[in-house]
Amino acid sequence: MPSLLPNEYLVAQKLDQMIERAELAPGGRLPTERELADVAGVGRATVRRVLTSMQEHGLVTRHVGRGTFLTARGDHPTLDPGVDISPVDLMDARWHLEPVFVGVAVSRGTARDFHKLNDLVTQGNEIAAGASDLLNFEGCDMEFHHSIAMATHNAAMVSVSKTLMDARSSPTWASMKKQSLTPERLTAYAQEHAAIAAGLVDRDTKAATAAMLTHLRHVRASLFPGSA
Repeated sequence: MPSLLPNEYLVAQKLDQMIERAELAPGGRLPTERELADVAGVGRATVRRVLTSMQEHGLVTRHVGRGTFLTARGDHPTLDPGVDISPVDLMDARWHLEPVFVGVAVSRGTARDFHKLNDLVTQGNEIAAGASDLLNFEGCDMEFHHSIAMATHNAAMVSVSKTLMDARSSPTWASMKKQSLTPERLTAYAQEHAAIAAGLVDRDTKAATAAMLTHLRHVRASLFPGSA
């Protein structure tokens, strides 16, 4: 599949899990759009976009009145395995690029952009408070970081951010992130997101950039102990 936005990633990941657990096989009917939206925590429009993309790539067939069915080509993870970027290179790229996105977003972001970031901060806090579904937190985390790139209103930066999101969708990165996350880290990351968002809302480049670097330093240390 092509690049997935963070919330679309949640839908595809849920389908991957169903395939891997043998809950969904070629010829099998997928859950309804409403059911997928509920389990992935996204809107039905997001589910519809993912299913449409899967249909265009021959992974599913859709029949009016009957539902959506997995094809023989769909008997493998629905997610793009990600561009060939190692976790080390991905973390290095994030360290150098995401603070730049923050600096541009400070000057170009709109009130609507910042409102979305604050909504994502609230969502992350709620997930962290319950120390719940890692997948939901990772999706929220990816959307938060990509939304900062979106707030630059620079097509090239948004494209670069999508490449980073693709790399974060790789099985290797996902496995490392899952192993590194603890309830305490969820809480810390949520608080760090709040600090980044506060700097952006205040249009304080120094504070927002420093908060982003602090966050990335902690992420890097959790994934690669001894690297901080």
